[in-house]
Amino acid sequence: MTFVLVGTGALGRTFGTMLAAAGHPVLLIGRPSAAAALARLETIHVRGAVESSAPVRTGRPEPGAVTVGQLGDELPRGAAVLFTTKAHQLAEAAKAVAPCWPADGDLTAWTAGFQNGLLTGDLLAETFGAERVAGASTVLGARRAEDGAAVASVGMTYLGELDGGRSERVDAAAAAFRDAGLPCDGAQDIRSVLWAKMCHAVAVFGISALTGLPSAQIMATRPLLHAYSTLIAEAASVAWAAGIAIEDYPDLPMRTYLKLPASELADRLMAGRPAAASSAPPSFSSIAQDLAAGRPTEHDEIFGDLLRRAGRLGVEIPRISLVRDLVAGIDPGTLEGRRHDA
Repeated sequence: MTFVLVGTGALGRTFGTMLAAAGHPVLLIGRPSAAAALARLETIHVRGAVESSAPVRTGRPEPGAVTVGQLGDELPRGAAVLFTTKAHQLAEAAKAVAPCWPADGDLTAWTAGFQNGLLTGDLLAETFGAERVAGASTVLGARRAEDGAAVASVGMTYLGELDGGRSERVDAAAAAFRDAGLPCDGAQDIRSVLWAKMCHAVAVFGISALTGLPSAQIMATRPLLHAYSTLIAEAASVAWAAGIAIEDYPDLPMRTYLKLPASELADRLMAGRPAAASSAPPSFSSIAQDLAAGRPTEHDEIFGDLLRRAGRLGVEIPRISLVRDLVAGIDPGTLEGRRHDA
């Protein structure tokens, strides 16, 4: 299977490098400026919880290397096209890919996206057709270092068909991920996984955006874990109203978290933290990284979309609404728009 990773950020680099190092053909594509910068690297490195590297090439994808291309380039037939952009960049990236993929008669090519939130499947289906789209989610976190390397944690990745169950294409992709050292599971109910991840993301993203604290500190601070418990419960109320059963998954035991009172959940999560401080640099959520770097965030695709879903279902989520307003108010994209309006 040839993997096309759309998005040259840390997640795309991590997936692409590790898949290439395991011998899979990989094409990593992005905007012309990003692709040019990536092509100047002789090797892409992944470090942190995992160590991997792969040479950088241009031209035709070949096993064992990360081939770099641009949005709009012709893509290989039969490829798995995986979008690793931020959620607010997905529509533009899909629009750039659509004129050149899939080719006429290419019946096996398929796509999925690893964006935070719940909009990815619908957007990709509108662009490429529902039959082309699978569901995907990952708990793996990554950030880009100044030298171009990706610094990654290890977390479970999930693939599954959006209408339920697994398939030959997602099972093959999941096997390739595992072969590359990326924990991956073919999910029977990917929508449940997506909602479980959404509950966690709404809570951690909201707290980290408003406090600027690293994820490990959030998950080791009792008052913040009480806030975490409140926010995941509000998000889950929307899932339940939509008929989604949230279950436990490796690295994402959300059903268990939701059953525990806030004090017991805090006890459980704090007890699971290492006693000694880690020598590794602190890890921040992606939205906290964006805010610190002065970049627009995914606040509307995450908090705003959840609020719109809640409104359609008649569910009140006032604390998430407050978090959305506060994060939107400090989002660089919102501030930039306000300057232009003035």
